[in-house]
This record gives sequence, C-alpha cells and structure tokens, in this order.
Amino acid sequence: MAAMVPSPAKEHPLGGLASMFAGMMSSESRPSEGPPSAAPVVAAPAVTAEAFLTLVTASKQAGQDEAVAAKDQAKQELQRQVKAMLQEHIDTPAWNALIERARAAAALGESSFELLRFPCDLCSDGGRKIDVAETDWPSTLRGEAAEFYTRWERDLRAAKFGLSAQLVDYIDGIPSNVALSLTWRA
Repeated sequence: MAAMVPSPAKEHPLGGLASMFAGMMSSESRPSEGPPSAAPVVAAPAVTAEAFLTLVTASKQAGQDEAVAAKDQAKQELQRQVKAMLQEHIDTPAWNALIERARAAAALGESSFELLRFPCDLCSDGGRKIDVAETDWPSTLRGEAAEFYTRWERDLRAAKFGLSAQLVDYIDGIPSNVALSLTWRA
C-alpha cells in the first residue's frame, strides 16, 4: 500500500500529512485490491406521463382479465350446480324436515316458507314463464324443482297450501335464481 501512495508534489505548499492526502486525491493510481465495489447503479425508468398511463392500462387489463376469469368460473359452477340438481331427489325424511321448518315459520307468524332456491337454468326456458307469471310455469321445472312441485301437488295442494315461484336474484340484470315457496295464506 505504501508503494501505491504517490509522493507529494513539490508544488504543494502544504506539508506533511496534508500534502500526502492531496497527492493521493490527484493521483490516478488506485489500490488493485480493495473493498468490493457496490452494485452497479441501474437507471430508474423515465418519469413521464406516458409511462404512468402504461401502468394504468396494465392495471385495468389485469382487472378485466380477473373479471373474465371470475365470470367463467361462476358459469362453470352454475353448470355444475344445475347438473347436480337434475340428478338430486327429495326423499321423504328431507321433505318432512322441510314441512317441520315451515310449521316453525308459521309459529313465528310467517305466511310462507322458501322450500327451494335454484338457478333459472334448471327451468327448461331459463325461468321466462316464471318471470312473466304464465300459468303453465310448472311445466318448465326440471330435476329437483320438478320433484318439489310434484310433492306439493300430491301431498299439500288438497290441504289448501299454495306453492309460489318467483325470480329472487338477478346478475347484471339477468335472472339467476328462482325460489319455490310454500304458502298458507287465508
């Protein structure tokens, strides 16, 4: 290290240690082995409105991509649910349990009880006849919903119970769910 320190220049009026430091600072020689150099400095991206707009566009696109993926997933779930409900059956113990829950609702002063909520796609017309209250709406029911209607017609209609169907949920203005409710109004 001592060999690398340049000798003080004669023209410096400073003496001693100050002269040595002044000579080191003006010298081009540097130690060949020293502390590792810092990581190279990477230039930051230019700060422009265009660069910011690019970030906004990328963010909006990511949001749209997520929305499309969520809708696709919801559509697949709906198809799975409809397929399952087409295969499901209501057995006597389950039906009796629903009737007991309806009895409890009546004891609380209610005049109806929702028996089943199902996707409009379970109806052969997507729930259109229910939406416009056509009298033959029961003919559009399929799967489990049709079984509920059949049970009501066979077991409860003669006892003066009613069965209503109405659209209860909409997604983006499109009917999505129907409810079948048991009624006992005067």
